[in-house]
Amino acid sequence: KKKFNFPLKIISSEMPVGINYKAGVSAQLKSAVIFAGLNSYGNTKITEAKKSRNHTENMLLKNSHVIKLKKSKKNII
Repeated sequence: KKKFNFPLKIISSEMPVGINYKAGVSAQLKSAVIFAGLNSYGNTKITEAKKSRNHTENMLLKNSHVIKLKKSKKNII
């Protein structure tokens, strides 16, 4: 089998909306915002002042095309 499913279930409010989030150095908080943004209407934009670990972004980039990474003076997800 060449199928891959995440062991994850997202339960949210009735109408979640995307947000603009300025990330600190916590990769855990950034990952939580990424997962919340996957289940929201609109776009979720994450701006990093300093680069943190990117395991969640790498996992999602390799297994789907639901996120985009843009490089600039500040890292934007």
